[in-house]
Amino acid sequence: MMSQAVNVVRQAKRLGWVVMVSLALAASMLMPVSANTDEVGEGLFVVEPARVPFHEKRSASSLTQFRHCEGLVNASLITSFHQLLSSLSTNLGIQPPMQAPCHYTTGYLEIFGSRVDTYGWRYYINQQSMNDCVYRDHCTDFRSVNVMVKGGELKFQMMVTNLDRRLTEYMCIDTRGNLTQGHCE
Repeated sequence: MMSQAVNVVRQAKRLGWVVMVSLALAASMLMPVSANTDEVGEGLFVVEPARVPFHEKRSASSLTQFRHCEGLVNASLITSFHQLLSSLSTNLGIQPPMQAPCHYTTGYLEIFGSRVDTYGWRYYINQQSMNDCVYRDHCTDFRSVNVMVKGGELKFQMMVTNLDRRLTEYMCIDTRGNLTQGHCE
């Protein structure tokens, strides 16, 4: 697995994905993240989307709302992360994701009495996979990006999942464009 991740990093660097994502992140860090609007503008993503979700999942300790990515996530990030997740999937020998639909997810988790807001977006390998994941809460083969703050720094954790092969692989990229295997630390 490690050599496959290293190959993705090398390929991403050679193709300029890391530079492209890094530049988009650096430019957007100079501007505030958009709030209370359905347009992301030059920001990274919309924190409080005005657009009504097309679906949501609720439990006693969590909420996940689904909206289409367009207009809520920076278009260059949608494209760049799709390409990175496609490369990672191909190197792992599994099907790469479709670029559309892309679903932006917002919500929260309550963990040990504290609430953690969640932001991310998902890609799927086909329409059936998307339907199973979104509407049946049975995600067996999808690709996602989760936004998090670690050590005061914004990071993006990519995840590739294929349950038939019992495969879940993580990669992390920070705002400087550093791409590493595993969970964001």
